[in-house]
Amino acid sequence: MHPLSIVLRYPSDWLVDVNPAHEAARLDTQSWLRELGVLADESAARTFEAMNVGWYGGAPFPRAAYPELTTIARFFTLWIFHDEVLEGLGVEAPRVLGAAVRGEPERCPEGSPYVRGWWELGRRFRAAMSEKWLARFSGRFMDWLASVDEEARLAAEAKRSGRSPSFEAYMAVRSTNIGVRPTVCWIEYALGRELDEAVLSDPEMERAEQLACRIVTFQNDVAGFDKDERRGWPNAVRSIAADRGVSVASAFERVAELHDRDVADLKTSCDRLVRRHGEAAKGWSVGLAHMVAGLGKWQLHTPRYTATLPDGRGVRVTLGRIRSITRRAVAGLVLDGPRSEP
Repeated sequence: MHPLSIVLRYPSDWLVDVNPAHEAARLDTQSWLRELGVLADESAARTFEAMNVGWYGGAPFPRAAYPELTTIARFFTLWIFHDEVLEGLGVEAPRVLGAAVRGEPERCPEGSPYVRGWWELGRRFRAAMSEKWLARFSGRFMDWLASVDEEARLAAEAKRSGRSPSFEAYMAVRSTNIGVRPTVCWIEYALGRELDEAVLSDPEMERAEQLACRIVTFQNDVAGFDKDERRGWPNAVRSIAADRGVSVASAFERVAELHDRDVADLKTSCDRLVRRHGEAAKGWSVGLAHMVAGLGKWQLHTPRYTATLPDGRGVRVTLGRIRSITRRAVAGLVLDGPRSEP
């Protein structure tokens, strides 16, 4: 049986080489997690090996200097183990983790090695970034934390009803749960330069971040379809198939179309930010493009992400290059802004 071929497309200048320090960052992260006690058994070690940790940090942040890259790689990797963190903290999780990722208090909290890890990374952020940045980052991280329960409720309802959530309901949760918003803050950390208030308050900034959340969700749900199927979790492919009454294969193709359309809109949005704010927004816009495309590259080079159709055929997902993007069309689609419909 021939596999289904899905291409996720990006402008050529979004697709750059992985950070040359990615392997060193992987080794650093592995050593750090062992010292924390997170990589304490075979199961945790297998999870780590399946993550392609060097690419996890090095593909979305290809130009980060080594100290910042190690912080990002460590944070990304510890994030994968979040279930263990949350189970250990219960109702205290928001308060404890919110303080930890801000690098508070000054002395390391006792107890969970996971909380110690968040705190150590928070101290690194605190040494480099302002209180305003720390508040913005921790607030977004707490929004993600709240969305974990929302996703679980969505999955439980789908299991009870025997039907996938609507695409609109799914994206309302997943656009936060994908974790892009706190990750976007690391662009400033990697650049060593915070955005000024004029850029942060520009409505085009919010639009760009919304699009980035959608794009990474589509990457994740196409590349990691099998993982969601095994866990019984919702997925954009399943939601579109249910909403439209189409095959899973057709839904895969629709997700790829939505992805490409949103990429084109994101390019337009970033161009507007640069026109309005010049150099103040240019580095961030380039960083966002690299982050979005880099996360796609990482997922396609990572063993934990696979996709198989119900008939047993594999799904071959590749990245393609768009040589130019116009405001009116990409891949045959008319562009007029981010949409929620499938």
